[in-house]
Amino acid sequence: MAEREQPSTILLIEDDHTHALLIRSVLEKEGYFFIHAMNMADGYRYVEHLRPALVIMDVMLPDGSGYDLCRRIRAHPMLARTPIILLSGRESIEDKQKGFDAGADHYLVKPLQFQELSLWTNALLRRSKDQEEQDGILRAEDFSIDPRSRCVVTAGKAITHLTSREFDLLYELVRCRPNVVSRDHIIKNLWRKTLRDNTLDVHIKNIRAKLGAAGSRIVTIAGEGYSFR
Repeated sequence: MAEREQPSTILLIEDDHTHALLIRSVLEKEGYFFIHAMNMADGYRYVEHLRPALVIMDVMLPDGSGYDLCRRIRAHPMLARTPIILLSGRESIEDKQKGFDAGADHYLVKPLQFQELSLWTNALLRRSKDQEEQDGILRAEDFSIDPRSRCVVTAGKAITHLTSREFDLLYELVRCRPNVVSRDHIIKNLWRKTLRDNTLDVHIKNIRAKLGAAGSRIVTIAGEGYSFR
């Protein structure tokens, strides 16, 4: 049975509650999972811990500027590629230039045309997904693994202390999911030499421990190998 694709998470950072409800209604009809923050501090915390697929933010926030938050996201090595749409009541070329210079992918002027917001949301998410596929980034629900940054994220938490061998082993299991990866395949492709009997088991044990609760997703199939579920 084909795995059902999880809905993309969109974070809106907007202090106007009525406006936020209208945007939420539009995006949830598109099938997206919606998170709302009322200020810059909460917004950045959500970006850092929840890793949304897209951020939509107002330029004018009660505790700071959307431009500054955009620059802060772009400066973070693990968040820098997050698509960002800025919202503003200012429509001059200079204001739009300021938004793009801060790192925004698009700049929409209020009052919003909600159909336009929907079109840009879909387009940016599609582009981001295509780029991830080109870069070899793998996702499984709230789990992602990026071979370029060598970063693993599970339930919004970055796992940065895997060894190179552990990362390669985990990537292979996720790449092949939900199929079973045989011990022979792992040894042949990752070690390319004869191993002591328990070497692979020790690596699997260490990966599970470092992943915390997500470690239970690595299942041992007796007599066959391992599977990431």
